[in-house]
Amino acid sequence: MEIGEMNGCSVLEAGCGTGDMFNFLMNRYPDIRAYAGVDFIPEMIAEARERIISPKAIFWPVSFMSSVIPEADYVLASGSLNYANNEPGYIYKAISHLFGLSRRALGFNLLRSVAFEGLLATYDPAEIVAFCHTLSDQVVLRDEYDPEDFTVFIYRDK
Repeated sequence: MEIGEMNGCSVLEAGCGTGDMFNFLMNRYPDIRAYAGVDFIPEMIAEARERIISPKAIFWPVSFMSSVIPEADYVLASGSLNYANNEPGYIYKAISHLFGLSRRALGFNLLRSVAFEGLLATYDPAEIVAFCHTLSDQVVLRDEYDPEDFTVFIYRDK
């Protein structure tokens, strides 16, 4: 939530699950203009639509890699990039795609270690940050809060 001032802005959450982040964001930034949550699991979207009734929120059952997702000021991916994918370079494609949807910044977290292999993937923070610097000169790494996790903010060059 340290990515920036979101009041008056739009937010896209990539991999929103049941939409829990919406209420969290609204408590901290009550003047968010619009929130869009996307998740490829239709049951998650159905639950989000049942639980969260707000004119500011919309939920779509679509992959965050879809070309139909609109831009937003801030794009957030909390946990959704941690799932293993067999496509070579997928993490870099996903980061590039999501950054392309952001007008101000992209924020995401990744795992640097995990207790069990298979479903989840791990990444080297230095490699991820180096890639992010190919997209923007303004990259912030936050890795002091958890030994297994790190967060990256990529800002649009001004």
